[in-house]
Amino acid sequence: MFDTHTAIVVLIFLGAFIVIAKYLEDPVMFLGGLAASGLYYFLFLHHTLVAIFEAILKLTAR
Repeated sequence: MFDTHTAIVVLIFLGAFIVIAKYLEDPVMFLGGLAASGLYYFLFLHHTLVAIFEAILKLTAR
């Protein structure tokens, strides 16, 4: 779920959602798009950082 290609595609769709919300001047749709984008970005960064820390722990545990 959190590979690079999936993240790019999801962020493109969420960006399009936000642009449509701005065009329609719908604040609830806009805030929902921002919240979804922020949540997905947070989860992607969290997953990436956990993988980096696990790799560091494996290197230092030798």
